[in-house]
Amino acid sequence: MAMGGLNCISIWFSPLLFSSWTNRLITSRDRGSVQINIGSVDPKTGLYTGKFTPVALSGYIRSKGEGDLALTELATRLDAASA
Repeated sequence: MAMGGLNCISIWFSPLLFSSWTNRLITSRDRGSVQINIGSVDPKTGLYTGKFTPVALSGYIRSKGEGDLALTELATRLDAASA
């Protein structure tokens, strides 16, 4: 888009976050939602590699008491995908 004779690209920031477990939209009103970073570990040395994968859990899952199950399953899937 040209603005005042300058060529610039407009970038839209969309602050949408979806739950990693249910794929539901986490809205700004969801005060019970959390985002947890799961760190990557080197299989040979057992040391943290500095890389991580963010996982978002909605307040709905946490209020039902299924947050620990969801986090365990997502970490297991990430581990299987990296191997």
